Amino acid sequence: MDNFITVSPIAKFSVLSFNIQKAIDFLKVGIMIEKININRMMLGGIVAGLCMLVFGMIVHGVLLEDHYSVLRNAGFIRSSPNWPGMIVHHLSVIFAGIPLAVIYVLIRKTVGPGPGSAFRLGIMIGLICLPAAASMYAFYDFGRMIPLANALTMMTQCVIGTLVAGSLYKDNR
Repeated sequence: MDNFITVSPIAKFSVLSFNIQKAIDFLKVGIMIEKININRMMLGGIVAGLCMLVFGMIVHGVLLEDHYSVLRNAGFIRSSPNWPGMIVHHLSVIFAGIPLAVIYVLIRKTVGPGPGSAFRLGIMIGLICLPAAASMYAFYDFGRMIPLANALTMMTQCVIGTLVAGSLYKDNR
């Protein structure tokens, strides 16, 4: 009777029969997880996030300062920063480097390691950020420059993040 019943691999991990070792084995399929250097991947992700944050601060804090001062004087944005919000933003940018590093490590086996793969991955993930910048242009009265700069900044941050994470990562030997 059991020969006629087929269970998908995902269904095996239901709430009733969850086994952490089975889940890890399931994730290992097609991935050389024993070769992944978790420490270097995390280091690369955090350093990538820091580089992304610095790049964003240069663009928004230095290059776009005149545009933001016009918006500040017009009352569209705060005259002083919301410090808890700024801390959350900075930490989220730093931690955004970690998934970039993880995805880079996971695609290395398929597309090969190197800066070309990291660059292409950064572009692909950066494209995911475009709707946020487009919504700034569509729904807020920030003009054209800030949404455009925001779109380009997010794309560039993703490329910088994957390049930095990829350059710091080394497999376990």
